[in-house]
Amino acid sequence: MTRHLLVFFACLVLTSAAPALTLDAWRGEVQKMRLLTERNVPEAYQHAKQLADDVPPGATPTDRARALNALARAEIYVARTEEGQVHAGQALQIATWAHDRAGQAEAYLNLSVNAVFRGRVDDIVTYSLGSMTVLEGLDRRDLQGEAMLRTAMMYRRIGQFDESVTLCMREMETARRFADPLELTYARQCMAISYDQSGRHKEALEHYSKMYEAAHGAGLQLNEGYALVGIGTAKCELGDVREGEMLIRGGIDMFRKAGAPTGLGLGLTVLADRLRKRHAMAEAMALYDQVETIYKEHHIRIGLWFVYNSRSKAYEQLGQLANAAADAERAYQVAREINFPVYLSDSARRLAGVYAARGEFRRAYQLSVEAADMGAKGTVDKSGARMLELAQRYETESKRRAIEELARRNEQQAFELRQRELKQRWMWTVLGACVVFLAGTTYFLVRLRKSHRMVSATNQRLRQSQAELQELNGSLEERVEARTKELQRVARQRSEFLTQMSHELRTPLNAVLGYAQLLQRDAVLPPEQAAGLQVIQKSGEQLMTLIDDFLDSAKIDAGKLALAPSEVHLPEFLHTIANMVRVKAERKQIAFHYEPAPDLPAAVRADEQRLRQALLNLLSNAVKFTDHGGVTLRVRFTPPGRLLFEVEDTGIGIRSEQIDTIFEPFEQVGDAQRRLGGTGLGLFIAGQFVHLMGGEIHVESRVDQGSRFWFELDLPVIDAAHIALPPLPAPAGDNLVAPPAAEMDLLYRLAMVGNMSDIVEQARHLASLDARYQPFADRLVELAGSYQSKAILALVERFHEDVNAS
Repeated sequence: MTRHLLVFFACLVLTSAAPALTLDAWRGEVQKMRLLTERNVPEAYQHAKQLADDVPPGATPTDRARALNALARAEIYVARTEEGQVHAGQALQIATWAHDRAGQAEAYLNLSVNAVFRGRVDDIVTYSLGSMTVLEGLDRRDLQGEAMLRTAMMYRRIGQFDESVTLCMREMETARRFADPLELTYARQCMAISYDQSGRHKEALEHYSKMYEAAHGAGLQLNEGYALVGIGTAKCELGDVREGEMLIRGGIDMFRKAGAPTGLGLGLTVLADRLRKRHAMAEAMALYDQVETIYKEHHIRIGLWFVYNSRSKAYEQLGQLANAAADAERAYQVAREINFPVYLSDSARRLAGVYAARGEFRRAYQLSVEAADMGAKGTVDKSGARMLELAQRYETESKRRAIEELARRNEQQAFELRQRELKQRWMWTVLGACVVFLAGTTYFLVRLRKSHRMVSATNQRLRQSQAELQELNGSLEERVEARTKELQRVARQRSEFLTQMSHELRTPLNAVLGYAQLLQRDAVLPPEQAAGLQVIQKSGEQLMTLIDDFLDSAKIDAGKLALAPSEVHLPEFLHTIANMVRVKAERKQIAFHYEPAPDLPAAVRADEQRLRQALLNLLSNAVKFTDHGGVTLRVRFTPPGRLLFEVEDTGIGIRSEQIDTIFEPFEQVGDAQRRLGGTGLGLFIAGQFVHLMGGEIHVESRVDQGSRFWFELDLPVIDAAHIALPPLPAPAGDNLVAPPAAEMDLLYRLAMVGNMSDIVEQARHLASLDARYQPFADRLVELAGSYQSKAILALVERFHEDVNAS
């Protein structure tokens, strides 16, 4: 009950402050504390206090034990031994109650270190062995390494040298296998101390050096300090006093950086001893006084015992026997407080030597006898401890063997029970399977008889249905064939109708456009009439474009659309398209950019008319649906003949669900006002033309951000040596012979009217007049056949002007 109350009050103290971290973050900080304490003791102490005060909600007793252990270790390292003793004891109680073996081991180690500083040798034994016991079978390499080191040092303090060396060797082997930096540091320190105290300074130097490498690699300043002091001591013993003392001073500086008073006291004591041995007594005495101040301030009794003995020897060297006796008496008093035979016998022996030097032989004899008695008592205690350890080890091994035997028997009995259970299950399984098999067989036989009767009836109905189906198939094939022929006829008639209607519409429309052009040439025409004629001109051109779209759509449906590849001078071709689109863009007050690749070929073989119409449809669509920003045409070339055409705009964009339908005929997207401006054939025709040329149009679009259309074509590149000169504005004009002026006047008036049938009739008349006019007449018939009224008018105007000028 009392222990539970202590645990409760400890938890209450830890949870009194408001948490500053989440539970997981707090646990992570607590886990870092062990290494932080080895690097910067004051900082670790402040951080540990904050973590212990700010325990977050939901923390378990195990969490609280770890926080208390972190705080206790930092307190012990800053020589707050009393506070560290209290917090380590609380951590041990909580960890024991929560069955947290790692928490118990860490608490035992903290108490063991604190017992060394406080000079409680019996507690050192208890806590060191306790840490080893609870760590059995636990995978905590850092705790295992420190426990081995503390226990080995404990064995050495009580004179059990063999056990100390055995533990150090075991720990060294384990540390090498797992390569944990902190464990490896402890193992190297354990081996180095064992060699050093055995007089094997060369081997001690090797292990201290490797300890320094491990500590330095992990940034463990405190362990670096211990390693440097050890290296310096070994070098001094091996004769390199100057280098050794310099390394010891380096270790002292490291202790100061780490903020560890206990380590600082150790380093200063070792340096003072080295100075005393080479008779640098003034500096040595100053260091001894400084160490005494540190140990007195922090109540470190074991340190005071060592410094009093060392300073007593220094006074004796100086011949100041009174001061030597005073320090020896102080050491003897501390040894009585420690109350352990080893320290008592050493102090009595030191005091006896001082009194002998002073000539007080009776007192020296009494102290020598007392030292011998204490040595004998230490031997007896050592034997008793060894006997107790052997008895405990035997008892532990006996229990372990008994437990293993019981576990083996339990496993054998469990195996036999499992075998018996498996046999029973198998028997019941086989029996159940037989019952199910018999039931299933009976049911199957009953169903089989019923199925035979149903199959017979079904076969009869099937034969009857087959006869009816054969009769129906005969008549159905005839109807399908008739319907197919009818659909083909209707489709053919529709295509012919659309083609004929397009031609019939073009003839009067060309006349309207021709007369509109003639009237616009009148310079004295009023502005209102000129504006009206411009509306007529634009409406007529738009209607002509719609008729062309319908005609192309009809050809596509009828499968009569074929390519007419020719030599295309690519730069001139693209510049012409860019100039046409730029005019439309400027009318809408948006930007147009043409970005050709610098390595475009001079000429390719392609269907110029289809490629032009595909690009113009895409560009016109981009201009139409862009109100702000601009439209960009990019052309890229990849040898040997792959061209990428890309049209990008910053218009209204297309929703993702509409992208799959925009290439269908008569499909439109966008707002209602824009839909009134077209038939929905532009993208359909462009897609069909590109497909016919061996490519596919791809789309990327974002609503209110714009769209990007692109396609790639493999077009044969024409060698520069075989490229013909680009045509003049009037195609093939250099090879044409113009008719007489009278014939040209008539032809000019017909071109202005735009009646294609009259133009064709006049062209045939010219061909009959003179064979020289045949190319010119053929060109007129070719242009009239494709209803290119503007091209006819441009050709006729050019030759009409040439004839009149001559």
